[in-house]
Amino acid sequence: MEKFNPNTQGILRGLSSADGYSLNNTLRKIIDIEETECILGIQVYFHNRLKENKKEEHLQIRVLLGQLNDEYKNYEDIINNISETNIVRCVDRIITFTEYFNLFDSFSLTLSNEGCMNGLEYDCIDK
Repeated sequence: MEKFNPNTQGILRGLSSADGYSLNNTLRKIIDIEETECILGIQVYFHNRLKENKKEEHLQIRVLLGQLNDEYKNYEDIINNISETNIVRCVDRIITFTEYFNLFDSFSLTLSNEGCMNGLEYDCIDK
């Protein structure tokens, strides 16, 4: 059993947001996703290892897929009933940074120490 959570050795936690239209269409081109499957989530892992004095230029992604059927007609149906099945198909791939960011029309990542800023409103001052 796996849990859908970020997993790093650091203490920065946060949220990300992205336009899913490009993600869905592009992933279907590079991964064998059946017509009866929908994308439930994507996990991304990167470790900045140095190989032969070059920085790693690839990301490891895992795409989580749910099976559509007469009972589960869209991803919301699957997510709302995931506790009944807890089964998703996982597809792992290694892709470049360019391939990854081309999955999205827009992408935003927000991090804070231990997630302490999540949901807080603040005013910025310029110093």
